Amino acid sequence: IILGYYYGNFSKAVTRHNLKTESAKSLKTNLKKLELGRIDLVVCDEAALKKILNENPNLSKTIGISNKPVHIWEYSMGIAKNSDLASKIDKINKAIKHFRQSHNKKKVN
Repeated sequence: IILGYYYGNFSKAVTRHNLKTESAKSLKTNLKKLELGRIDLVVCDEAALKKILNENPNLSKTIGISNKPVHIWEYSMGIAKNSDLASKIDKINKAIKHFRQSHNKKKVN
C-alpha cells in the first residue's frame, strides 16, 4: 500500500483479518517491488497505475490489472472562486453529468 492512502473496504479487511501489508512512499516503488517478486500485489488507483504502465512499457510485461476493483469511490474537484474556470462551472457540471450518463450506460450493456 502507499503511505497516507485509505483503501476503503480493503483497509477495513486488513484490520479485520490481520493481513500483512507493506507501505511505501510511492506507487512506482511498490511496482518495482512487485516486479522483483518481493510482494504479491499492489493496491492502488487504476488511473495512476495505467499512467505508470504507459510510461514504463517494460512493467506491462510483468504486471497486470485485476478485473475486480478493491474499492470504488467517486472523485471530487474544487475550483477557486477567482479561477478562470469559475465562470465555466455550469459547462463543467454538464460535461460531468454527460460523462456519468455515458459511463452508466456502458455498465448496463
